[in-house]
Amino acid sequence: MGFGRIIACICLGVAVFALSAQEAELPADPLREKALADDPQSQLQLALEFFHGHNRMVNHDLAVLWFRRAAEQGVPEALYNLGVCIQHGYGAPQSDYDAFNVFQKAAEAGIDEAKLELAEYLLWGIKPELNRDDPTPEIKSNPGLAVQYLTELAEKEYPVACRRLAEIKLASGDPASAVEAVTLLHKAVAKNDVPAMRMLADCYFTGNGTPKNYQEMIYILRRAFELNDYEAEARLGFMYENGYGVPEDRKQALEHYRNASGESAFAMAKYGDFLLEGDLVEFDLAKAIALFKRSAELENPYGLYKLGRCYADGIGVEANQTGAIYYYKKAADAGEVNAQYQLGRALLTGAGVKPDPEGAFYYFSSAAKQNDARALRELARCYYSGIGTKADPEAGLFCLKLAAAAGDEQAQILLEMQEKPLEAASGGTL
Repeated sequence: MGFGRIIACICLGVAVFALSAQEAELPADPLREKALADDPQSQLQLALEFFHGHNRMVNHDLAVLWFRRAAEQGVPEALYNLGVCIQHGYGAPQSDYDAFNVFQKAAEAGIDEAKLELAEYLLWGIKPELNRDDPTPEIKSNPGLAVQYLTELAEKEYPVACRRLAEIKLASGDPASAVEAVTLLHKAVAKNDVPAMRMLADCYFTGNGTPKNYQEMIYILRRAFELNDYEAEARLGFMYENGYGVPEDRKQALEHYRNASGESAFAMAKYGDFLLEGDLVEFDLAKAIALFKRSAELENPYGLYKLGRCYADGIGVEANQTGAIYYYKKAADAGEVNAQYQLGRALLTGAGVKPDPEGAFYYFSSAAKQNDARALRELARCYYSGIGTKADPEAGLFCLKLAAAAGDEQAQILLEMQEKPLEAASGGTL
């Protein structure tokens, strides 16, 4: 589709009339007069003022019309801003397809920000848009080209490009790529990119691409916190709650969670924990449940897990094992280790769900990869008894030793009872 056709679709053949009709109602001013005289830079400036509300009332319709006029005269910045308007439906019908084509023109004209938008589209592709007079073809994903754009921009130290490229490298699971990702994140952090700060902090916590360093993690989180990032404050609460890199201080943790609970879904659920326990704060069951529900609505894995536990145990809500399984699964699939363990137990025993030994083994394995002692013990049981997997006593013993080393008391006892059948000795649960 040519650029001229895109513009025609956007304006629906009434652009000139709409422009003249709306502009006639405005008082004369020098910028508008220059724009009407087809000065392209004046048209761009006028469009930006209408878009942002500088020196005049916000009017996205007029912003799009003036971006269009400037774009027709070859102003690259106007092309990019027109693409943004179409992408978000500001003053024009929302269309990712049309936005993609406009961004292509802007990228060809040298606008780096347009290349960043193209990279995002190319990572996922664009499905056909059928609800229009001229249905669009599918734009297939092209990760290679997306990475090419991101790499080019990362070399110019664009923080968003550094962060997105780092995300891709971390997701690959390749250790060498993870090291490269950390380098990219440092570049973004140097530009005060807050999401990159959180990502880099997570790398220091897990040791992904860099050695574990809780002190460095806390330093970065505090930088993000100083930039008013509530997710960073929630993470600081977690560090104080568990004594990672700082002396354990539940009072300090509570303050961070409480302060961040208005914005951070994770902080909501953690503050709910304190309210439910009545520790350092007055017990408030109703508020705790409300916070768990809100956190779950925001798809926070820990919030989903906590709401699942409430349904499983009938805490503040009517007990509902099916509901518990629903939330456990959403949380488990998002990587929440406690949910993975609980879902594994449910699938093993058939609590609220049809027994599924293979599924139990899968979720125990997922939690075990996060060094969850309970899951490691249950995984040992699966290997010893051939539950959901082929029996492998050697693997079972290995998992049992890991569980014991991680502090699981049942695993420690079982290690001392190796002369007895494990399946007979491991019937209990935590």
